[in-house]
Amino acid sequence: MKANDFFDISNIKGEKEETLVASQNFLLDSDLGTIRFALNKLKDNYQEVIICHYIDDLSVSETAKMLNKSEGAVRVMVHRALKALKNEVDKQQKEV
Repeated sequence: MKANDFFDISNIKGEKEETLVASQNFLLDSDLGTIRFALNKLKDNYQEVIICHYIDDLSVSETAKMLNKSEGAVRVMVHRALKALKNEVDKQQKEV
């Protein structure tokens, strides 16, 4: 199973297209186990937003309701969570 089966970043609005492409390429190139390990190292609210939005496939609106946040706050959290996840995966890959 590939990482893109769990994480589809095509629904993020308000982000530059090249950022989305880079994030999607990062996810495709990363091992799913590495992503799961890195996800567990993130702050709880980042884990929640990634799980709700990508794994549970909730929309930004649904995720916002679930987390009792505004849609704008969820978009920002998704962006920051993906960035933190990428940094964590990069750190793990350097250790190998």
